[in-house]
Formats: sequence, C-alpha cells, structure tokens
Amino acid sequence: MYSTLRDYRFNKDIDDIRGSAVYGPGDEKLGKVDDVIFDSDSGQIQYLVIDTGGWLKSRRFLVPPTEVRPSASHDDDFEVSLTKNQIERFPALDEKVLEDKQKFQQYETSYRSSWTGSSQPTGREIPSQSPLSRRFVTFQDEVVRNRATICDRPGASGVRPEPTRKVG
Repeated sequence: MYSTLRDYRFNKDIDDIRGSAVYGPGDEKLGKVDDVIFDSDSGQIQYLVIDTGGWLKSRRFLVPPTEVRPSASHDDDFEVSLTKNQIERFPALDEKVLEDKQKFQQYETSYRSSWTGSSQPTGREIPSQSPLSRRFVTFQDEVVRNRATICDRPGASGVRPEPTRKVG
C-alpha cells in the first residue's frame, strides 16, 4: 500500500525535504518537493511529488528517489536529469489514483513507460551507495520510523488493498 504525507508534521525538529526546490539541467528550476509517496508497509519513499508552480498543465509530476541528487548549486535543494520537455511527456498526476490500487498500478505503468520507454519495474529501492544527500536519507529514516503514526492518522489516504470477504 502506498501513502502520502500530505499535511503530516513530524513531532520533533527534522529537516523536512518538502518545500525544497528541484532543478534540471542548466540550473532550470522545475518546481519544489510538495509531498512524497511511500510504501506504508516499509516506509520506503517510492516517489517525490514535484509541484511545478504552474508551468506544467497538470502542475505535478513524480520522480523516483534514485533519480534525485543534491543540488551542486543550491544548498538543501535537489536536481534531476530531466528537462521540461521530458517532464511534459509524463502522464498527468491526479492524486485520486492513490485511492485505488488498480488505478495506481495503471498510472505507474504508464508513468514508467514515459520515463524509461519500458513498462517494466526499474527497482526503486534506494541503493546503499545512493547519490542521495544525507538530508534525504535522514528524512527517509524519519518516514520509516513514523510510518504507523502517519498512516493511522485521521484523513490519511493511499492505495489500499482490496477488502477480503468472509465466505460462509
């Protein structure tokens, strides 16, 4: 099951990556980290949700954490190897797909295809030699540590498994 943080605030002072800017090639600002999509069973971040601030028709797009690096030019920000033209090919992100497992799987297949040219999973686990910043890894650890609280709060939503029916 995947979930988002939405308006969740951590209890202690943690360096939240939400709000960090994301830059593309040539130091072109693509947007800011608006949210994350994480596996509620493990707490592993699967995608960063980037809000473009309006230059993209759908306003938001996803980036796997393995594609994000610390910005070389901007402290506490990130960069990706994506241009605006590449991002415009991504399918529009409607967060309602997070409410239905099948719809999210369909979206994810379409998204992966536009990203890699293949609908096959690319293995989003964060490698041990990740190019991610210490800031991202620390934030990831806090999501893992707090995942039960995050997922059990009122108003939390995400892709939920289909309910099972008792027979007989």
